[in-house]
Amino acid sequence: MKQVQSMNMNDLSYFIDLAETHSFTAVAKHFDISQPSVTYAIKRLEEHFEAQLINRDQSHKTISLTPAGSTLYLAAQKIVAEYHFAQSEIKLQTQQKLTLGLPPIIATYYAPKLSHLLLEHNLLEHVQTIENGSIDLINKVSLGQLDMALIGAPTPPTGLQNVQCKQISAYPFVLITADQTTPDQLSFKELDQQKFILLNESFVHNSVFTQLSENSGVHPSISYQTSNLTLLKDLVRQHGGMSFITTLALTDADQDLKQIKLTDVDLPTFNIYAVSRIQEHADAMTRELEGLINHLD
Repeated sequence: MKQVQSMNMNDLSYFIDLAETHSFTAVAKHFDISQPSVTYAIKRLEEHFEAQLINRDQSHKTISLTPAGSTLYLAAQKIVAEYHFAQSEIKLQTQQKLTLGLPPIIATYYAPKLSHLLLEHNLLEHVQTIENGSIDLINKVSLGQLDMALIGAPTPPTGLQNVQCKQISAYPFVLITADQTTPDQLSFKELDQQKFILLNESFVHNSVFTQLSENSGVHPSISYQTSNLTLLKDLVRQHGGMSFITTLALTDADQDLKQIKLTDVDLPTFNIYAVSRIQEHADAMTRELEGLINHLD
């Protein structure tokens, strides 16, 4: 009886990349391995499945998938994704600490409240917080790289597997400027000549600003983007223009910045959502943390 070699995840990963790039050289560079290593990986897979997976055109130095290769490509994508998800799940389950994602703006307001609650319930030393933009945190929860997160978004996140979501609160979006002579209210259509300093693409503010711009047919100039909220406010103070932000990001120290209400009827709100991974057998610590977060206000 013929002995068939076992597969490994690396071989499948190399094969997926080869199917997408059509280049042994590109795969070797992507994974920082030698080109013969990629060749041997494909050979091992072909021996395992006892089928030719790729067609090699030596004259044009290109490759294409055979019907068997196309079948494996579709299956391998699911296998590798499930494998990495399992890795993340097991890693989180074996860690002593739960991971909680907080965007910088939300952390400024909620971190003190949350720290007090965690201390009160003897959970403070068991929770590790990670700061990032809401969009990145949603993806990390979905991929099993975070237990839960507080995120800001105009609507609940959708299309995510193994994720549950609950709205905590809502805050309006406003404009801020150092120019105290600016009117108290403006519509987005009146901002065509303004220069803006914005939070970057990892923050939902950016996508909401873009959507308002498209809806109104007005495209204000964006002079700078940053992930640093303090820097953003300082640049506005130096008369660098306006910014589009939520009232949650403003504190008593920002009273020198004028808030301007946007009068657009289609203006969304900055909603705070608690998102967490759906776990069939969540431990007591996870359930307690979820309960505390879901009852924040």
